[in-house]
Amino acid sequence: MEPNDTLWLMLKYLAPAFALILCPSVAAAQDTPTEAPAKNRVLDARAADVVALLKDQQKPEDVFAPSFLRAITPEQFTALSNQVTDQFGQPLGVENLKPFGPNKAAFDIRLETGIAKVEMALSLIAPNRITELLIRRIDPVGDDLTKIVDELNALPGDVSVYFGPLDGADPVISINPDKQMAIGSTFKLYVLSALARKIGAGKASWDETLSLTQPSFPSGITQEWPRGSPLTLQSHAALMISISDNTTTDSLVNFVGQELLAKEVRESGHSQPALNAPFLSTRQMFTLKTLDNDALDAYRKMNTSEKQTFVQELAARNVAQDDVEKAFANGPHALDIEWFASAQDIRKLLEHMPKGDGEVLLEIMAISPSAPDTFFEAYPRIYYKGGSEPGVLNFTWLMMDKEGEWQVLTMSWNSSDAVLEQLRFELLAQRIFGTAK
Repeated sequence: MEPNDTLWLMLKYLAPAFALILCPSVAAAQDTPTEAPAKNRVLDARAADVVALLKDQQKPEDVFAPSFLRAITPEQFTALSNQVTDQFGQPLGVENLKPFGPNKAAFDIRLETGIAKVEMALSLIAPNRITELLIRRIDPVGDDLTKIVDELNALPGDVSVYFGPLDGADPVISINPDKQMAIGSTFKLYVLSALARKIGAGKASWDETLSLTQPSFPSGITQEWPRGSPLTLQSHAALMISISDNTTTDSLVNFVGQELLAKEVRESGHSQPALNAPFLSTRQMFTLKTLDNDALDAYRKMNTSEKQTFVQELAARNVAQDDVEKAFANGPHALDIEWFASAQDIRKLLEHMPKGDGEVLLEIMAISPSAPDTFFEAYPRIYYKGGSEPGVLNFTWLMMDKEGEWQVLTMSWNSSDAVLEQLRFELLAQRIFGTAK
């Protein structure tokens, strides 16, 4: 689903991969090399300029190359750098600058409560402005769980967070763990689990071919593919989880069927399974959101059987992507037309999932773990799925720690009124990971 996953050109936070990539693809494309800058002097100066930018004491136009600024506006940089300093405090200075090549360097920026690991490239043309800026990660310093919990509780709207053992015993963080939340594309974990269970029962196989059904809307790539294109079940599932492809998701929703999906929701221990009945496809959800208020109110009053008939009939409607975009143009819309789970429901689902050595389900969840290399030091195995739409964010990780114990971090944030700051939520997740030893 996730219609807002590509809003930022300048800050590519891989939902969340915790790599702040300030690196336009066109950077330096128009530059013609002349001579290398004096290595240390210019690199030192530009690193200091980055600190000044974060302090709002320098103008982006004076620091970044024109090619960079054609892809990234000063306003975008300022807005997002402010979110970093809101989380980790003001920058205190540059440390450990190490040049590599004539115009590149890696260095640390010491923040009040963190250390940013940065890489930078400069134009080879004087005055050697910055063409690439990559903040790989920010390591918390002097942080603690009490601060993190306080900041999660202070977010506008509602949050539901669980961080702790997979079995639910002695959680490290537990905030509104039983509150039902819209979870966006994280619902696809229910589809994946039900599919794996069906395959485990011998009723299908991962290499079985399934044709694409009616196209949905982005996110994804297969909505542009010819209808009926054949893919294996494993390929469908891999696209559904790794890039949140909505069309392959809908093919699998149809393949698994309402009965098995409802059973998976119930038997995983969901505390209010009726909230996900009928189990919507992504196209059905998007199409429902395009209806006027009277039609939505009528839908809300239907029983489950009536709703199921109604959404099946929606498939015949010729809904354009423009119609879907208009439905979300003014921010959060009809957040009760969604998929729902509490933090505890998601933890229970992850516990209920078929798992084991060599299990294809886990291999699929590991394709895009949305975690930097440093996280693997504490958790050698990391699996991920997240979801978003205006007013909805969820990040869910299943991890195995160094002792071989399963751990879970799942965190949801909903608001019908406030604009959700995805970067802010992702930085909080990074700080939670940073508390692991």
